[in-house]
Amino acid sequence: MVSEVEIHIHEKTDRAVIEIHGELNEKFEEKIITSFDNFSQKQKQNCILDLSKIEYINSAGFSIIIQLIKKNLVQQRKIKIAGLDKYFQNILASLGIAEYIQFYNNIDLAIKK
Repeated sequence: MVSEVEIHIHEKTDRAVIEIHGELNEKFEEKIITSFDNFSQKQKQNCILDLSKIEYINSAGFSIIIQLIKKNLVQQRKIKIAGLDKYFQNILASLGIAEYIQFYNNIDLAIKK
């Protein structure tokens, strides 16, 4: 496992893509939320969370995902999640999050739909 998280935010077509690489846990919550907030103040686009390079998610990591989803909903943006393992998709679904987001196997599918 890596000891650091990387966040890359860029535009693809009419959407913001937020790529998170590494571990998704409480250690990196502030960095992830701050990066998202800084970007969202400037941009008003719908969002795709690219989680295909996530190596580990704990309960705090799921809390981070839920916070990002809520922030997008409050800002009336649609959000998609790409590349998240089915096991983790099922966990989010069991938390009642699936009705607010769409899951895609990869970033290319999320962009096309």
